[in-house]
Amino acid sequence: MNVNYTAEESRLATEIDHYPGREPSDHGFFLTVPELDDNPVVRYYQERYVERLLSVSFNYPNVLYCMNNESGEHPEWGEYWARFIREKADQAGKEVFLADMRRYINLYAEEHTRILHDRVHSNHLLSDRESNEAYCLAEEGKQYALYFPESGDVVLDLSGSSGRMTIRWLDIMSSEWLEEQALEGNKPVRITSPGDGQWAALILP
Repeated sequence: MNVNYTAEESRLATEIDHYPGREPSDHGFFLTVPELDDNPVVRYYQERYVERLLSVSFNYPNVLYCMNNESGEHPEWGEYWARFIREKADQAGKEVFLADMRRYINLYAEEHTRILHDRVHSNHLLSDRESNEAYCLAEEGKQYALYFPESGDVVLDLSGSSGRMTIRWLDIMSSEWLEEQALEGNKPVRITSPGDGQWAALILP
């Protein structure tokens, strides 16, 4: 029996006769975040539950935090919890690795190419870029990550870095890393994906 809130207070259904599927459902449990139905009554207990889990899992550095398991729910749901976990990890001085698992089998669909918003995008560092051609996350001057949904060719501003950098490509569809290559830092550089399909690039000093 739930003694924390009533059905009226929670706005949750008292009976559920269907499971979440390919498309976002009307399950109130997955709509509590501010970007959706903003249900602070239920979200309070969700957050306390996650905090309790983190109090244990933060003791282990080999945990991968997956926001959903083959879910078709709104991306905002997973993005909220990614930010929440990242903030708690930063406060605790812990490094965490976040992921999401979508139900849709088409890996080229928008819901797969959409990057989790647990960190601020650095797309302002990209130029000569078409819409959705490439995405960037960066700790400027230290490390950069690029994602190309379907190959591409953009300019990345490395002005905040110093000296030579290295770039290493990941062929996402085959899960294969290419050999590391040298890259000149401290200036804008053109980055071209090595082939067709989805590619990620890691740029480090």
